[in-house]
Amino acid sequence: MPSKRTKKKTDKRRAKKASRKHSKSLNKNGFGKLAKGGFVLFLAVLALASAAYFFGSFEIREHYHQIGISSTQALRSSGWLPGPAISALDRIYDKIPDSEGFSVDGGEIGREESHFLAGQPRSRRQVQLLRNRSYFNLFSTSDKQAQCVAIRLIKQKPRDANIKIPFIRDPRIKNLQPAEMRLGKWAAYNLGPVIPLERQHGEIGVQEANLFTNLVPMTETFAQGIWQEVIREFALRYPMRFEEVWLYLGPIYEAEGQRMASGVTIPNAFYIIVFDLTEAGGLRALSLIIPADASGDQLEPYISSIGEIEHQTGMQFLPGLESQASNSLEQWISPSLW
Repeated sequence: MPSKRTKKKTDKRRAKKASRKHSKSLNKNGFGKLAKGGFVLFLAVLALASAAYFFGSFEIREHYHQIGISSTQALRSSGWLPGPAISALDRIYDKIPDSEGFSVDGGEIGREESHFLAGQPRSRRQVQLLRNRSYFNLFSTSDKQAQCVAIRLIKQKPRDANIKIPFIRDPRIKNLQPAEMRLGKWAAYNLGPVIPLERQHGEIGVQEANLFTNLVPMTETFAQGIWQEVIREFALRYPMRFEEVWLYLGPIYEAEGQRMASGVTIPNAFYIIVFDLTEAGGLRALSLIIPADASGDQLEPYISSIGEIEHQTGMQFLPGLESQASNSLEQWISPSLW
């Protein structure tokens, strides 16, 4: 027969167990009611917001668009979301009215299916036009490297092949060697990116990407760091999002232009300009100037204008565009990446 002391302990344990069970049941029911109430409230707020949007004024709709753009952009640039989530947010962002940002009338440009958009860029430097199937190269003979590589990229399924081809001599420019770009931390790297050109043109794209004339001096930290992020964002993701984009890439030199013993000019920075024709026929642009010693993977701090790139390179882009539209686009600085 159990003692009174043992019986009291057993009774206490039973009481505690019953109390915990009752508390758990209350918590569960309470949480369920709270969740149900919150969901109903969410639906009510969503319904009111939808009604305000669809039946509201133009100003109210614009306000909703800006809220959607800013909140989606904040999530996309947070840095902690996985790739699939960012891709899903990209699709949402691109569907929001006004997310295209500033654009000018594109007229008839883009119909030629050329790597140049609205005419061949003009340069104050002596350049030679090298036409390749996968890109065009405005090669600076005085600096012994490309001044502008122009690439038209359309949406393509990724290719399984990973073709390996060494650097190739370009018979159009004689006496040019990758070794001429090697000095201390500097070495020869591709300006026109290999993977996007391979995805677009297969083996010929890889061969042309590895021409000596497509090589520029970069540091390993820059080439394998922030420049890879540039290529991933603009040359791989943007064509998938926007169906078709044009890229202009090139080096920027200081006023004096420090040179290697081989005569190759050392870049002070690199630029990239992305052009996109919207469904409504508008032409928009996104421009970046990235210092040659930049590191990390954040691109937004380097957003600039086409006009500033023209000022630093001595080039004129889009000479075939109507002057008023060209001037407006040149001065535009995007507040964020697309």
